[in-house]
Amino acid sequence: MKNNIIILLIIWLLATTSTSMHAYRWIFNNFTNKLLLIQVELLDSSRVFLALAEPKKSCDFDWPPGNTMAGFCLGKIKYIVVDNQLLGSGGFKVLVNQQTKEVKDVDRLLNWLNNVATAADAKSNGLSKPYPRLEADLLLYEDEIFQQTVDAARQLVGTKLGAKIVQHFANLVKESKCRSRDIMVVEKDGKIEFYTLAN
Repeated sequence: MKNNIIILLIIWLLATTSTSMHAYRWIFNNFTNKLLLIQVELLDSSRVFLALAEPKKSCDFDWPPGNTMAGFCLGKIKYIVVDNQLLGSGGFKVLVNQQTKEVKDVDRLLNWLNNVATAADAKSNGLSKPYPRLEADLLLYEDEIFQQTVDAARQLVGTKLGAKIVQHFANLVKESKCRSRDIMVVEKDGKIEFYTLAN
């Protein structure tokens, strides 16, 4: 019984402290052949962050401890497939470093992107097509090792109630938007999709 209480205490401590004691980091690994402009919005924040993910490379959204954004959880993910026309357009060229692919001024780039999101606005800015930011779901795929660990912990507890508590906290961790994640960006049947491990 004493061991069961210790196991439950450890799980509870991990679940409650992991979301408040460290900053969050989201790494987007672009496995597509396309240059992507990725936008991250954080929950309970009006700030927006942008980064370019080159084909077969990654980009990093990172708020180290001490940063005022460090405690915010992942909200929305949006993206634009950046083609040569967008890359070479005046507003984009001015606001994105062409060598390093770093966004120089997020707010100005967002304003400019708002002005090329519809066909009429894009045309008035010299573009042949619109570039709306598309919202993407973060899709979870199961991690067998994580599930095996959860199953083993449920058996160690030895009671039905204890097993339910272990599973509850495992689900919180698995589905949490309040923890660092490695996100894989892939293209399936012409559609860009964002995946992360459910653990």
